[in-house]
Amino acid sequence: MVSGHLLRLMDLIDGFLLSRRAERRSPKTLTAYQQNLCRLVFWFGLQKMHNPIITLITPEHLRQFLAYLQTTDRWTGKGITAHHPASPATVDTYYRLLRNFFNWAVAEGFLEKSPMAHTHAPKMSDQIIETFSQQQLQALLDRCSNDFVGVRNKAIIFTLVDTGGRLAEIANLDVADIELNNSRMRVVGKGNREDWVYIGARTQKALWRYLLARKGSPLPELWLNQQGEPLKNAHAIQIMLRRLGKRAGIQGVRCSPHTFRHTFAISFLRAGGDAFNLQRLLRHKSLDMVRRYLSSLKDEDAAQAHRRASPADQMRLK
Repeated sequence: MVSGHLLRLMDLIDGFLLSRRAERRSPKTLTAYQQNLCRLVFWFGLQKMHNPIITLITPEHLRQFLAYLQTTDRWTGKGITAHHPASPATVDTYYRLLRNFFNWAVAEGFLEKSPMAHTHAPKMSDQIIETFSQQQLQALLDRCSNDFVGVRNKAIIFTLVDTGGRLAEIANLDVADIELNNSRMRVVGKGNREDWVYIGARTQKALWRYLLARKGSPLPELWLNQQGEPLKNAHAIQIMLRRLGKRAGIQGVRCSPHTFRHTFAISFLRAGGDAFNLQRLLRHKSLDMVRRYLSSLKDEDAAQAHRRASPADQMRLK
């Protein structure tokens, strides 16, 4: 085995990506890994340590890198996001990737100890997660016309808010994935993992109307444009939602697919759903994100939940 004293950072990154590719991580995930780790290489270049030998990387280097992410004019000021400090969630993403990367290097025998071993996770802010209100969702639906595109857009909105699905999961649906009689649809999530997500009666109706409107098309893809061709990519849905949000006058919240995912999660908890089922429905590997949703609930949410589930009332104590 090659000694860590001979390996440079880019050599290790190449091996890490190859290992994760063998584990069938999605191309999107692999690209994100590569881009973020290459930014670490770029940062070392700014420190006059071009592609350093891995045994020379210290915990202090990595702490400085995580701090650098939270400054302005990063990456020599290229790109819009370079002029704004990275969000706590973004810094946390880098932290978890670096921890996994160096733990992998230890497991493979390239390092005796991870320089991330004593580097603490950045504190996540208690920022309230933005969600759509019922009125905003209805305003979006009201702006959907009755033509083919409007019926399609309404079906997309219902599907997003009722499943909590990720953009890629919803954008890549095929007609064969929809099982209206079983109130569910099949999605392909991270790592090409197949899962069932569930849909209520109103979403089933919206999908039924759309399937009726596109009846006769032999194409397997679910979402079609006005010309009867598949939507080019997931970005087309993002653009549609953004434009619809402007027409509906949505303010104070991003009109994006992930906001629908947040809305699904908070609404599920407010309706009495438990954290473990939410984790399953969102297809998260851990409860970390679910805890963030729980922290976003307000005192009034807790009061309403108690009124619904008061032990003394439920047991009819006298």
